[in-house]
Amino acid sequence: MTLIVQSVRDVCSKPGQSGNYWEVKALGGGKVAITLKTLVSAGLKGEVEFKKREWEGVQWVSRPDQLGDNAGYRRCAEYLTPMFLEKFGPAGQASTQPRLR
Repeated sequence: MTLIVQSVRDVCSKPGQSGNYWEVKALGGGKVAITLKTLVSAGLKGEVEFKKREWEGVQWVSRPDQLGDNAGYRRCAEYLTPMFLEKFGPAGQASTQPRLR
């Protein structure tokens, strides 16, 4: 959970550098796969799928012009944290399953 929260902090506080913290792959139909690099570097499965609507929300709250102040950071963190915990956390696909090498 700490790695997920750290990923949210990184993305929300440094949106111009989000490529350092996650990798995004288009899957078609508006869906994307997000890989949190901190989870992968810790040996966990860090990739999950986002539906088009979810991804649009992520893009909106993590835009640099939305994060210019504390309210923007807070809005981003409040939006991403529960979503990332659900998708990447113990109940989600990424849980603590080791990566296959």
